[in-house]
Amino acid sequence: MNQANGTDSQHAPSRAVWGRRASPAPAPAPGCVCAPLASRKRGGRRRGRWEIRRPRGSGIPEALEARPAGAAAPRKRKIAILKAQGKSAEAIRELNEYLEQFVGDQEAWHELSELYINEHDYAKAAFCLEELMMTNPHNHLYCEQYAEVKYTQGGMENLELSRKYFAQALKLNNRNMRALFGLYMSASHIAASPKVSAKVKKDNVKYAAWAAAQINRAYQLAGRGTKDSKCSVKAVEEMLESMQITMS
Repeated sequence: MNQANGTDSQHAPSRAVWGRRASPAPAPAPGCVCAPLASRKRGGRRRGRWEIRRPRGSGIPEALEARPAGAAAPRKRKIAILKAQGKSAEAIRELNEYLEQFVGDQEAWHELSELYINEHDYAKAAFCLEELMMTNPHNHLYCEQYAEVKYTQGGMENLELSRKYFAQALKLNNRNMRALFGLYMSASHIAASPKVSAKVKKDNVKYAAWAAAQINRAYQLAGRGTKDSKCSVKAVEEMLESMQITMS
């Protein structure tokens, strides 16, 4: 009897198997290509496993694609990846969509202006910098960069606007050497134009001469006590003389 019971117990289904159902294999994540691997026997049960493969080509992690549209950090990271990949057009499109929801993000406006500058779209870059100046009018760097964009666009109207914003940047920070050189260059170009009146020419010659004197003074102070100070000042003087700016 014991033998019969022993034989029957060998062929009878295990209680562990029939008492409860085996847990199903985990469902694959959405958007992933999944393939089942060879099953293994563990404790009399077969468990399925999945190999998760990510599609190649986009270079964007799927976790970023699956995030909600209202999350700022993942969208910024996606834009940074697109920029690193050299996909400027896609990065600009994503940034514009991002700024429709987060219009007060100053970093995003500044990043968009730099992307437009790299694409030589100076009108749109100027628009982005105008948004930044309205948000933070006391930032001398925004005024300086806006003036540089206007100077690059060219034309008498843009040159005059460029000179004004270089002067504003100097008013906010009188140690901004880029703004000082920008004021000198924009004023000298306006003074050299044959289309301006005698009064406008005289005023811009005066502005350029003042900027030249400030540049010379800054180089003298920076080179005080060094052997190369005389060479540096001489190089600046030669550069200013090449623009034919006089004190008259």
